[in-house]
Amino acid sequence: MQPQWTGPPAPRLMLRVDHTRIPGVRGGTPVIAEADGRRWRLAAGTNPLPVPPGVRTLRVWCSYYGIKAGLAELTVDTSGPYPLLVHYAPPLTVYNRGALALHPVPRPGRTTLLAVLIGAPAAVLAAVAVLAALHHLAG
Repeated sequence: MQPQWTGPPAPRLMLRVDHTRIPGVRGGTPVIAEADGRRWRLAAGTNPLPVPPGVRTLRVWCSYYGIKAGLAELTVDTSGPYPLLVHYAPPLTVYNRGALALHPVPRPGRTTLLAVLIGAPAAVLAAVAVLAALHHLAG
């Protein structure tokens, strides 16, 4: 006779988080998952989420000073015989949405990050050039 498992049920959903840090944010941001009104704080790596079998809406985000940054949402079916593996990629900036999929996904926000890293110094240099030109004309 086969021994029966009597421990807690195996997790039906596994959530993989590759990074928990958004560039420019000190220390990293907490990553939160929510399904059926239950919330879990996630760590980098694979996180088991104890959800019952069925179709659910999974929401994942980074908590940036209480603001939901990098929000991503996916409808998942956890009624299969094996745990479902879902991947979350937080954005590269707090201005972008995250990515949530059944396969590894790249981190969104590369264009926004480049715009911030290149645009901000360019704006400062342009302001300095205009002020220098105005000073030269006045002098």
